[in-house]
Parts: sequence; structure tokens; C-alpha cells
Amino acid sequence: MNPILFWTAVTAAGLIVLVGIGWLFSVPGNKRRRQAAIDFEKIDGPTRAGILVMIDQHARAGVFRVLYLRSTAATPSSLARIGGQPLARAGEPWPTGEDGEPGKFLLQLPLPAVAGKAWEGRLIVVYMVQQALLVRSYSGAHLDELVPQTDPTSTAVEPVGLQAVAIPTAADDGHGADLNLAEQLIKEVPGLESKLAGLTAYPAPVLLKLLAGHAEAGDIRLEDVVLVGDAPALISSTHDPKCLICHQPMRFLFQLADATQSFGLGDCGVGYVYGCDTHPEFCQGFVDCY
Repeated sequence: MNPILFWTAVTAAGLIVLVGIGWLFSVPGNKRRRQAAIDFEKIDGPTRAGILVMIDQHARAGVFRVLYLRSTAATPSSLARIGGQPLARAGEPWPTGEDGEPGKFLLQLPLPAVAGKAWEGRLIVVYMVQQALLVRSYSGAHLDELVPQTDPTSTAVEPVGLQAVAIPTAADDGHGADLNLAEQLIKEVPGLESKLAGLTAYPAPVLLKLLAGHAEAGDIRLEDVVLVGDAPALISSTHDPKCLICHQPMRFLFQLADATQSFGLGDCGVGYVYGCDTHPEFCQGFVDCY
């Protein structure tokens, strides 16, 4: 037999075997994902809300961070949102780069207390301007003075509401791997395991969908979320934020992800926002790609 034909046949047979093995292993996984989605859809609104309250209350009893995920449970008009029309002071110009190109509005977030006492209730609005983050900070006492701005580029991202849930700080490995959030919470939150067991045979996948607010949700990674408090994760280059007024080091406030897959933060990009406790009207943003 021609050696070339022989090895071609062997290679083809090997590929067929590998494809077959992959298919056999994927069948249970696909079945599990389908059933988890079905089970999630069957859980009524009050039950979903009750589970989130269980998690939130447990986390707030210890050291915690606040996790924001895009969610159908939060309205696009809520203060915490991705895309849509950002709030700004009346007459405040839309941010532009040195070349005159308008920036892109990414996200706005009213900060919870875990960000620091000086920051509680402040509204942070983040734009991408010439591949860098531009951050505006507004006092919570003057939010009623802010008005929606229209994106001059006419390419605004559809608004997506963000829902906040407190999570224990230990639920993150800090290295960009999956948070393993569901498994952590099922182990740590009293009564959560038995509650989920009465709803599904696949508690972890269903809990992830419940946190994300939709049946299509898969694994939650640090690159996919907005996370407030504690220390920044996934930093690939050293950040050295200092206040432009007092020149003191700034506090880490939150990190934001490409939650709509249209931020332009780069490959698996993550943005980081820092602020000065003494001069909270000034913030700095950094972007790292992975």
C-alpha cells in the first residue's frame, strides 16, 4: 500500500475516533445545560428574589464585595446600567479625544458603601476615549441635577440594567479563572443547597443563570462582570493612580468588564477605576487586556 495513503487513512481514522469521543462526552454536558435552562425558567420571580436575598444577607454579615451582572431583573433606565444615555450636568460637553472624535459611553454606576465612605452614593460614569478610560464622578447629593446626554456618534449600545448582589470576597481566586461562584455560594450560604435541591438536579448551573438573570448564562468569569470593593484582580501591568490635586495614591473603586462584548476594551479587556477619598470628583481609569 502506498505509504502516503496509509498514513492519510490512519490520520483520518484517528480524527474520526477523536470526534466520536468528543461527541460522546458532549452529550451529557449538552443535556445538563438544556435541563438547567429548563429548570431555571420554571423558578418563579419571588423564589429567584428570595435566593438572591439569602446570598446577599449572608455575604454582608462578613467581608464582601458587590457583584454587578447584566440582568433582565434590572430595568435599562436604572442608574446602574451599561449603554443607553449617560447622565451628565446640563451643558456638560460629551467627552472627546485630542483628535476631536467623540468618546464611547460604557457604563454608569452608583457606588455602594463597600467602595468606601467617601464614595457611597456617588455616580461614576465611564467612557472610552481614544482607547483610554475617561471617568466622571458626581455627588449623590446632586443626582437630581443630572440630565441624559445623547450620544453624538449615534452608535450607542442598547441599555442593559445591572443588578447588584453582595458576595463573599473568598469567592474569587484573583487569577482570571472561573469564579467558581456557584460552588462557593452553595457551600457557604446556609440553606442554599437544600433550597436549590428542591428546584433542580443541577444546582450550580441553575444558580449561575439565576445570578446572571437569563437562561443562556454559562460560567461567570472575572472578565465578564463589574466588581466593586476589595482589591483589583487580573492586573497585567502595575497601576499607579495618584490624585491630580493632592498627589496622594488613589483608592481602588471597581473593575468593569466587556459585559456587552462591544466596549472595545481589547481581547478579554478589563477596566479599572480609582478615586481620591479627599477629592472624589477626580477619578482615573486603566485598561488591561488578557
